[in-house]
Amino acid sequence: MKAEANAGSGWVTEALRACAGAAALCAFGSSVVFDAIGHRSEGQFVYARGSYLLTCIGLLVGVAGVVFQVSHVSVLPSGTASRRRGFVQLAVADLVLLWFAFCYLLRRPHSYTTLTFVVSLISGVVVAVGTVSHVLGLRPDADPAPRDG
Repeated sequence: MKAEANAGSGWVTEALRACAGAAALCAFGSSVVFDAIGHRSEGQFVYARGSYLLTCIGLLVGVAGVVFQVSHVSVLPSGTASRRRGFVQLAVADLVLLWFAFCYLLRRPHSYTTLTFVVSLISGVVVAVGTVSHVLGLRPDADPAPRDG
């Protein structure tokens, strides 16, 4: 009976994990786009402020996504490829969150200015790496049995 309850709640956790991760990456990606527009807009603070708020939203949703990822990895059998892949995806998600927390703190005293071009460029690369990790982490488990050796 307990196994059936866990199997039933598994798809809910999977859906929440996928949606939270995708929403956080969309917010971070939009924040990078707003910064790029802000660089070209000659002092229009609305784009910098939008980027600041999107980063904040991405951090809040991203933390929820990491919590769902931890709950997902914790129930996988140890020694499997899916568990290793889950830990790699969790590490990448943590690094993405750390980078954007740094960007949030960097911008916090003056949220009406855009980040420097280099920081925006690194943010774009971080979003791309996070997106690839998230998409690859959504693949179905191909190796449910632990490996010997």
